[in-house]
Amino acid sequence: MLAALPNIYSQTVLKWTLRTTLVTFLILYFTYMIWIPAATARNGTFQDGAILTTFVNGINSSDSPPQASNTYCWIIGLLFGAWDYFGYDTSVHLSEETKSAGTSTARGMWLGTLATWCLSVPVLLIFLFCIQDLNAIISGTYTNNFAELLLQTVGKKSAVAILIICWIDNTIQLAVCILSAQRVTYAIARDGVLPVSKYLSRVSKTHHMPVNAAILVVVLAIAIEASIIGSEVAFEALTAVGTIAVNVSYVIPIVARHTIGRKRFKPASWNLGWASPLLATAATVWICFLVVVLVLPQLYPVTPVSGFFSNIWRRVCVSWRFGVRY
Repeated sequence: MLAALPNIYSQTVLKWTLRTTLVTFLILYFTYMIWIPAATARNGTFQDGAILTTFVNGINSSDSPPQASNTYCWIIGLLFGAWDYFGYDTSVHLSEETKSAGTSTARGMWLGTLATWCLSVPVLLIFLFCIQDLNAIISGTYTNNFAELLLQTVGKKSAVAILIICWIDNTIQLAVCILSAQRVTYAIARDGVLPVSKYLSRVSKTHHMPVNAAILVVVLAIAIEASIIGSEVAFEALTAVGTIAVNVSYVIPIVARHTIGRKRFKPASWNLGWASPLLATAATVWICFLVVVLVLPQLYPVTPVSGFFSNIWRRVCVSWRFGVRY
């Protein structure tokens, strides 16, 4: 709800919120690049080059013998690197409200992805070489085991300070996520697609903000988050199915662009040109591979809980094949 406030109050507050994300990001970036290695040099030791080839099969539960192959574990781990590049789609979600969208949207996508790669890889290398106890990080009981890395390098008090900055940064970044979902909801409602389009497409009279669309996004987010109170399995199932649905939604316009819309589609002024079919094929193959991996169990041995995500996909396939609704 705190992150939603800039998206319902005024354009000015939203503008400064977006600018603040850059400030908090730079603070954290230089903290990672300077503070952590400096503290490691003063209080600990750096890892040697072997850390870059160290492989830990962490897919098995601790009380069972290894059951998943290293290849299987590596494929599961591959997905997390791919998800680092999420965020580029925000440029697309705001394209209808962007000046010169034919060029600025595409540039925002490409520059966002390139910036992520150029800035994240050095930070990842810093983290790897500053690790003091890899087993403690793997077996940590924190919600985010990054906290264990901070304790090993900068100490308890400094770790608390960095985590507070991380919380502030994530809250502000959440405002950007809400902005993205809000504006997509508003744009679809404006086109009359949703059942209550007139209500969701309204903007505030004073600051011209799509407040109702933001409220819908927040209510749905709270409802999904609240499901974890009743059942953690239900919450994980919702997020798992949602992740699959999001990735499938990405492939639909790519395939439609090069099949039924191949002759009618008008490329923007800044486009892929001759490389478009090649990259579309690569993207389609990758997303299909991604969806298959996403429905595989991530914990062995497979139980009614760990295999729940696979069961969801099986039921969806059965219902589609036999016309049975679950």
